[in-house]
Amino acid sequence: MLRYHSDKGLPPWIFEELKAMQEMSYRYEDEPSPEDFVENMAENMAPAYDLPADRLLDALSLLYEFDPVAVADLLDHYFTPANSRIDLTSTKFGRAADFEDAKTSTTIEVVDAPLTNGLFDPTGIMPLQEPLFGAQYWCQNISNELQQKWTAVSQAQLPPLESNLSLPKQNEFVPTEFELKPLPKTDIDQPLATEEMIDGGDKDDLDESVGFPPIPARLHPSQLPSLLCDTNILKLWHLQDRVFKRPTAELRLLVYCADAGKSPLHSACSDLLVRLISESLNEVVYMASMCDLSTSISSVDSGFSIRVNGFDHKLMTLFGIMLDTLLSFRGEDSSTLPRGIEKERFDLCLESNRRRYVNAGMQASSLASDVRIKCLTPKMWSPNEKLKAISSLDIPTFLKTVSEVLGSIAFECLYHGNVNVSDAEHALSEILRLLQASGGTVGLARNEYPEQLVTKVPSDADITLRCAAKDPKEPNQAVEVYMQVGEDNTFDRVMADLLMELMYEPLFDQVRTTDQFGYHVSCDSRWTDGIIGIQIRVVSASKSAEEVDARIEKFLIDFRQTLLDMTRDDYLEHMNGLAKQKLDAFNSLSEQTGHYWSEIRVGRYQFQVELDEVLALRGMSQEQALEAYDKWLYPKGSGTRRRFSVNVVSVDS
Repeated sequence: MLRYHSDKGLPPWIFEELKAMQEMSYRYEDEPSPEDFVENMAENMAPAYDLPADRLLDALSLLYEFDPVAVADLLDHYFTPANSRIDLTSTKFGRAADFEDAKTSTTIEVVDAPLTNGLFDPTGIMPLQEPLFGAQYWCQNISNELQQKWTAVSQAQLPPLESNLSLPKQNEFVPTEFELKPLPKTDIDQPLATEEMIDGGDKDDLDESVGFPPIPARLHPSQLPSLLCDTNILKLWHLQDRVFKRPTAELRLLVYCADAGKSPLHSACSDLLVRLISESLNEVVYMASMCDLSTSISSVDSGFSIRVNGFDHKLMTLFGIMLDTLLSFRGEDSSTLPRGIEKERFDLCLESNRRRYVNAGMQASSLASDVRIKCLTPKMWSPNEKLKAISSLDIPTFLKTVSEVLGSIAFECLYHGNVNVSDAEHALSEILRLLQASGGTVGLARNEYPEQLVTKVPSDADITLRCAAKDPKEPNQAVEVYMQVGEDNTFDRVMADLLMELMYEPLFDQVRTTDQFGYHVSCDSRWTDGIIGIQIRVVSASKSAEEVDARIEKFLIDFRQTLLDMTRDDYLEHMNGLAKQKLDAFNSLSEQTGHYWSEIRVGRYQFQVELDEVLALRGMSQEQALEAYDKWLYPKGSGTRRRFSVNVVSVDS
């Protein structure tokens, strides 16, 4: 087919489209790190490339002139059956463990393995071994008969109609507009940072020697997400970018479903729906990715989450396709899948999800986290519960369940980037249009959103949950100790972060390096549906779960003395380091969008939460840190500690 079109003349738009995409990607690519830049430059200077000095930066990234003669030369003299190589990878050929005791050769040689039903079959033939990495493989000549067949069909000709082979269609996602949208005339410029302390603070209140970072002034409300639409159907937040000044944008959408997570079947069908949509839109997503547009969809506790980001010109085109495909399952209570989704695809996705549920928690560490989350959030269904729910799932049951999940819905959205109010209003009308066209009940009051309940851990309780690893060959024991702090508030949230900052390095040095209790030792704060917690995790192949659990308790007892003996300078160093970390500038538009979106998703809407947290941190004393440690973590405290431990033990134990 390629030779045929090369002889007749390839359509010029193909090269022009590729050229435009290359130029776009090169012009707006992220700035590389210095080490990557030097490495790429050194590679481009290699004699094999023979690049002129004035083209070292862009020669391998851009297309310049279309050369049909060179294309024809490649097709006629290089893209030939005689030059072809086929790589096959399959478990049907065996696994590496099957040949552990075999004597293999590192000398490259061709093995003419017999064909079984016309297929390569290396049964009974010892594999070769690649000398650098030890990978085992076979080599076999392509038969002359097969090469002759390939040569016959490689002549300049059109493929048969039933093959579905053709030249690509024009890419609808290629952007052509890269202008930055002008900011509103009423926009108020605010400094990104200032020496002036906010909230009435006085510089004299702080000891200049402690090195506490200056706190920026609060941004004007016009420079934070603003609510353009606030109804029971849709809440739309919008913010025009003022920082990165690139023709890109990001749109996040959360679909609240009243019946999300209603049962293991509803949850599993939501997972399957996400897989079906992703698989059915593979070609669309690929074409968009060629233009630096990306998208994803996932099932979450409250429904579904859609993300689209990239150049703003064609972003809404991709978003509309994603949302329309999701909403096409509304009201589908028949036995027929929506247009474009075949039964074979449904069967493949169903089997893939079943395997995913079977393989979930195969590692001891991931199983410990799954058990902890399941204990804290009883309405979150486990992989085993989902697996049982879809053991005999058919298409009518799937469609009926998904239709129930999507029956009563509401949206919350953030549109951020090189988009003005007019663009946001267009997005608003497009979302409402697609929603109304889908039919069904729309709009949910806040109290109709899916409940997110969290188990309250009893105080002064010593709860240990033990379970066996799923993998019978798992050599590791995993221990995850969770201490529940309480409902979310700024002071406790920051205090939990500060305690983890103080404790992380001593915990790692003592338990991991000195005692060698495990190869993975960590601690971190946790936020679970509005509840603050603290987690310590140790994964070990040399100690039992009981020994690890006891060692964590001993560390928590000993660390109290470390806190008591800590000098003020050491304490302030940790506090200042945490403050600088919280005040780190965003490195990309996506990072900034993620920050704002996390505030919207949890319903807190503190878009400058980092300033509130740093202000709270600035006033935290060592005495307050010790008091919080005694209350939340210290095993011999006042009886207010809320602790439980998950121990995943190997089958041999």
